[in-house]
Amino acid sequence: MNSQFELTCNPRRGRRVGVSLAILAAVLYFGGVAAASPLHDKSFQDPVTGQTVGMVVPLSAFHQQFASGRVTSLGAGDVEKVAIAAIRDNSQKLGLPQPDAQLKKQKLETDDLGVTHVQFQQVMGQVPVFGSQVTVHVNPSRDSVMINNRVSQRKLDRLAPSLSPADALQRAEAQWQREYSSQPTLKRTPKLFVLDTGLLEDLSSGNIYLAFQVDLGANNLAVRYFIDAITGDVAYKIPLSASATKRLVYDCSVGDGACYLDAYSGFWGYTFGRSEGQPSRGANPINLVLIQTYPN
Repeated sequence: MNSQFELTCNPRRGRRVGVSLAILAAVLYFGGVAAASPLHDKSFQDPVTGQTVGMVVPLSAFHQQFASGRVTSLGAGDVEKVAIAAIRDNSQKLGLPQPDAQLKKQKLETDDLGVTHVQFQQVMGQVPVFGSQVTVHVNPSRDSVMINNRVSQRKLDRLAPSLSPADALQRAEAQWQREYSSQPTLKRTPKLFVLDTGLLEDLSSGNIYLAFQVDLGANNLAVRYFIDAITGDVAYKIPLSASATKRLVYDCSVGDGACYLDAYSGFWGYTFGRSEGQPSRGANPINLVLIQTYPN
């Protein structure tokens, strides 16, 4: 029996995803935003946390900002500058009052539709926030952008670990042995993160830790432990595997950096993701909209 490793950093099971899908619909049509639209005329909030998780910004609203030197051109080579300017000018609404210090660029890529995606990760000090992501999508005509936003609103004062990576690995292995009465055969080098459980679970409340991520596995099992880097306790655990008799198919087509399982959207009239025993989902409506919007 082969093991299946679920490596999505933010799985959401059974959650309603109307807001996220509305954001995607905006992404598909944001190239048509009128030049005269106000700067913040299209934004989307998480109904649970109240956080702004997306917005559409017409770039014409930035024309007055060009004189500052932050954005000197709308050519293809300046897309990153456009993305950074969009984040700076909406930083308070995005929950990022100091975006230059709070974000680190991860990658920039242009897809087959000509949309350029600039992806950032939130950091506290130099420590990345697990599961965070800010992505700016610049449309082919370079006249508007879409911002997807998932960041922690909490603060963590202590960013220096008491444990070493080796200590964290040892603590995780001990927890594995207590749970499974065996030795893990797969071990990955621990990585230090800021862990906000509210961010992972889409909750307005939660705990925040400085924690080492430790991935362990054996046979058909794989687990991601987060070991508190101060106390050495297990702060959080994410199962990374599913057996062949309990298959989980996450749907990551929404475009907000998350993957969904058995999550119904009234906006689309469709259930995203499928767990073992659930009925067939049929054609994904997002793919149909993409085909209709970009027929060539």
